[in-house]
Amino acid sequence: MLASAEEVLVLPDDVDFDRVGVDFAWTPTSAQLQRLATTLGALGPGAEVRLASLRHTALLAGPLGTATFRGPAGDDDVAWSGDTSFDLRWSAAEIAGARTAVDLYFGAARTERFTTLLAVDIDFPGDDGILVYPRAGGLYVALSPGARWDGEARIAVAQGLVHRWIGGRLRLDPGGEGPPERAMWFDVGVGRGIAREILVDLGVFGADDLLAEIHRLVGELRTSPLRDQSNDAVAAAAAAGDDDAKALLVARGALFAARLDAVLRGLGAPLRARMRALFEGAALRGARVVTIADLIQWIDHELVDAGAGELQRVLAGSLTLPRALLGECFTAAPRTYTRFDLGFDAARSQAESPPTVRGVRPGGPAAKAGLREGEPLHSVVADRDDPEVPAEVVVERGGQPTTIQYRPRGTSARGDGWRRRPGADPRLCPP
Repeated sequence: MLASAEEVLVLPDDVDFDRVGVDFAWTPTSAQLQRLATTLGALGPGAEVRLASLRHTALLAGPLGTATFRGPAGDDDVAWSGDTSFDLRWSAAEIAGARTAVDLYFGAARTERFTTLLAVDIDFPGDDGILVYPRAGGLYVALSPGARWDGEARIAVAQGLVHRWIGGRLRLDPGGEGPPERAMWFDVGVGRGIAREILVDLGVFGADDLLAEIHRLVGELRTSPLRDQSNDAVAAAAAAGDDDAKALLVARGALFAARLDAVLRGLGAPLRARMRALFEGAALRGARVVTIADLIQWIDHELVDAGAGELQRVLAGSLTLPRALLGECFTAAPRTYTRFDLGFDAARSQAESPPTVRGVRPGGPAAKAGLREGEPLHSVVADRDDPEVPAEVVVERGGQPTTIQYRPRGTSARGDGWRRRPGADPRLCPP
């Protein structure tokens, strides 16, 4: 059983106090609900927590696996539930190590306690993947039944850990009027770029993972239907629920972070040190927000052309990438990017009850393959990482399941790419 505290606890709505006493007592009603874990960790008798923290706590009950990791940088508790194709004990250890690395990156000497809950969610929206939700005192990680512990899973968790700092303790105030999505390129995108950097330094994000991540981001940048629009225009589309817009904002921010890191590496001034300085400056001002002007000032005077000017271009919808973006281990190798495009709204279709094909785009891959709006939908199997792999969509026609196969190919564009440099010093390369 998984739930948020708001769903299962009776909490006051309008109170004049900030902290409440908490004493969890768990009485299992069946053998399947024998243990309880929360993102607040183990609370002793007489414990007090902030009401807001209690409200946003996640709870996991069942036949749980658990692990505790203790060290000078703080303690980590991990609890998990469900059957996976990988060993969750290994994942628990990696998450504890990543939490420590993230906090040290931002200059925190110690985090008293952090709790992560991992659970296989049979109602996961899709056949494969991972969703990460920052919660009070920790993270909740939802896994699809077919999830893999791969580079994408690792970076999703690391991004959730970074979010406690960027988008949490310090977030962007883009200024002026507009939706909160105007800050998404920084709060989520730059956070993803930093998460990638930390995982590479930890040695759990190899060369293949790094190239796959960067190429995915560049592909988004070059093939998005919104690629020529400014950040403000893309943010307006994201606020209206456009997933393509959200993905483009994240790609712009993550690639800006990679570009800035490459420039700083060339000057012997790592992004890690600059990011700490940004947080320390905000702490001295007692600020929880950073403005565009703050970001431009934050970039050293020597980087005005390569840094601050590039920031302005990002906001205008333009971003250039240096050939040496990934360091001496890799060399530039331009490539053609093809956008994954099913040609219909799979998420909306599968969310209907019963599932029904929705959003078939005239002239798109699904329409060309013969898929029809409003058909009963049985299943969708596709590889989002490779539009050359045929998708299989099973619909009902004449009372019988009918399988439609087609390549989910969308827009193609030429763009920057990289490959591992032959003979590169292995000491300069991810594992």
